[in-house]
Amino acid sequence: MSILKRLMAGRCHSQPQPPKGAMIVQGPSATTRLARVTLALALLAGSLCLLQQGIAQDALNGWSSEAATSAITLVAVEQAEGTTTFVLRNASTKPIMAFAVLHDDIGHTVDRFQTETADTAWEPGATHRLVVGSREITPSNKILLIAAVMFTDGTADGQQRVIDNISAHHIGLMLEQERIKNILLDIRINQGMDEAALQSVRARLGTRRNPRRKLSPPCRASGFRGS
Repeated sequence: MSILKRLMAGRCHSQPQPPKGAMIVQGPSATTRLARVTLALALLAGSLCLLQQGIAQDALNGWSSEAATSAITLVAVEQAEGTTTFVLRNASTKPIMAFAVLHDDIGHTVDRFQTETADTAWEPGATHRLVVGSREITPSNKILLIAAVMFTDGTADGQQRVIDNISAHHIGLMLEQERIKNILLDIRINQGMDEAALQSVRARLGTRRNPRRKLSPPCRASGFRGS
């Protein structure tokens, strides 16, 4: 009896067989399905990349950048009535003390050396907003050249001519400050200027404002990389 039950159970669970001569249609193999999924994912990734490029280009408002250093990238250009703002990101791993950019043969250097912002260097990953008058860029070729950068540790990257210009400016500031301090010290000794007054003058000399200055236009070197 148990043998009969097992036979009956086997018949109940057996798969029906197609009739003789019938065409058997098989579904896609696992390899084919995997290939189709891979292709779909690749198409999706390509579409997202094109979308991101379009969004980035919109953020630049038609501007592009060329760079002699990879330490700074242009991430956005904001245009308002009377001004244009370049949003730059510190793409390096070190704090930045000074940098120089150029557009339409007009140079700008942002330098925090011996200023009231010297202790707040441009940190890695942070952005800096460079605002210029719209008259400077009317008309414009809409290309921002990132010429050079100087880090807080004294190292630099970019066009050597521009780096030398920034370094010479720093040396000039230090020499001038030392000369003025020596003059004031001589006045204190010989003319009775009290120590409190001298310290006050020294403090003011140490926080001299010089956030931005004009720069002689850097050469557009063949080593520039477009971005």
